[in-house]
Amino acid sequence: MAADKTSIDARRDLSVLALIAAVVVFACALTLWRDGPGPLRLESPETAFSPQRAFDALAEVLGDGAPHPVGSEANQRVRDRIIKRLAAHGLAPELERGVACNGRGGCKTVENIVAVVRGSGARNDLVMLAAHYDSVASGPGASDDGIGVAIVLETARLLTSAAPGERDVVLFLGDGEEAGLLGARLFVREHPLAARVADVVNVEARGTSGTSFLFETKAVGVRTARIMARVLERPRTSSLFSAVYQHMPNDTDLTVFGHAGMRGFNFAVIGDARYYHTPLDDLAHLSVASLQHQGDAALALVRELASLSEEAAARDERRAVWFDWLALFVVVWPESWSPILGLLALALSMLAAAIARKSGTESALLRGWGACFVTSVALPIIPALASAVFAFGWTPEASAHGAWHGLSVAGFAACAGAALLALGLSASALRHAHVVARLVGASLAASFLAVVVATVTPAGSPLFVVPALALGVAAVVAASSSSSSSSSSSSSSSSSSSSSSSSSSSSSSSSSSSSSSSSSSLAYVPPTLFAAFVAMTMWLPVALAIRDALGFVGAPAVSFALASSLGPLVPIAAALHSRWRYALPIVGATLAAFGVILATLLPAA
Repeated sequence: MAADKTSIDARRDLSVLALIAAVVVFACALTLWRDGPGPLRLESPETAFSPQRAFDALAEVLGDGAPHPVGSEANQRVRDRIIKRLAAHGLAPELERGVACNGRGGCKTVENIVAVVRGSGARNDLVMLAAHYDSVASGPGASDDGIGVAIVLETARLLTSAAPGERDVVLFLGDGEEAGLLGARLFVREHPLAARVADVVNVEARGTSGTSFLFETKAVGVRTARIMARVLERPRTSSLFSAVYQHMPNDTDLTVFGHAGMRGFNFAVIGDARYYHTPLDDLAHLSVASLQHQGDAALALVRELASLSEEAAARDERRAVWFDWLALFVVVWPESWSPILGLLALALSMLAAAIARKSGTESALLRGWGACFVTSVALPIIPALASAVFAFGWTPEASAHGAWHGLSVAGFAACAGAALLALGLSASALRHAHVVARLVGASLAASFLAVVVATVTPAGSPLFVVPALALGVAAVVAASSSSSSSSSSSSSSSSSSSSSSSSSSSSSSSSSSSSSSSSSSLAYVPPTLFAAFVAMTMWLPVALAIRDALGFVGAPAVSFALASSLGPLVPIAAALHSRWRYALPIVGATLAAFGVILATLLPAA
């Protein structure tokens, strides 16, 4: 009998491990498939954004590829080529010349290029597509902000060859952005059109490849966010990105435009940030696929904003929360909903707890809830702290290449190892807890965090609210299944004790009962894996974005995101045989150690 039970448990563990591996692999594959700018169009119709035409226009504008900072002769040559290209599309570009200061005592003469594509209406409010054409002195600026110049020129071609929208579109190519947003400062201070610009789409770069992120917005309410969600293809955006960016020491021209009262959207590519502001920010390293992704997004948004009626374009005072799911679509809700959704997740957890009281002793459940609550809260914090030592401590890669250097594959593996180590330790700590209590405790912890984040930082609430809701549903389903199974077992036991059976019948009944028990004990696995899948598809894209945007200084946040994605797996991992539970922290520690060693010895990828 003991051998049979061991065999059943072994088969059960292998089945569960296979399911876990399938869900993790599928979530990771789906995330990686949707990450990046998408496939490059080899041919584009005349009415669509053509990345090749945009790239060719940029190559002509950059000429010999020399750096062209504000005030240089190379800057003037780039300026003249841009004006020539705009004039070729039937526009009458204007040169705005003046002196602007950056607020730190640095003043320069800048020359902005301003052109207007006329709309069909007599609207006073304008839409503006903005970029800057100057570069840093250390590089040719093919991406920063040549990618913006290319998008403006290709958009000019498309807008002038199609039916006009309701509103005029201003094409702004600023000078002196790298010297302290000088061109934007001059424009909002002196240009007569500045006071009429209601909406601005700004295109930037902090790398040369990868996904184009809508990483910053200004004064975007629920209605406008839903418009943005409707028109963007392969969207990568979150209200969290904008909230975080406000606290970073970085600025773009949109900072100035936002202070002037314009509603704004800021796009940027962030891959290969190691080429940013270096001689390698050239055409050879500029990804045409990234140019296409950002160009498609900027063009779609400009066209939609220009076509809006006066009523649809009106400001919406309701603040919005939004996020994209695997770059497939964008979910938008009013900021006031975030605490309500967090409370809904908490209500589901409380319901699961009430149902679970029928499936075990109250003291055992309370101990399980408490232990899992504490463990679930600590799970993402532990690897984050460990990664902080990795990021800011002794690794030569971080010190040699600077804080903004991209996190290498080895460094990312070290973060993943730390997250897996935390998962294994959490599972081992909860091995004695009631099976349903583990899931209910994890749900309570997730919903508690969701309520706190939704109240304190609503912009980041989707990352906590959505997984908490999924975990709450999983806890209710699992608790209900466990309660039904307990009632059924109790009824069966009572019935069998009141009847007699032969020795062989008893043995057969026992075997059947054991199989039934094993099957019912796995009833919590599918809903828990569903919650884990939801958490992984929410957190893994964030981990990849942080890796690209922050590099080594983002290692703690990457580890936090990876550990959060694994959190719902703790109740399942804790139910595995000790050999598997102990294997998790060992594998995690080994992966983290090798990752740190390789990141120390090898150059970043």
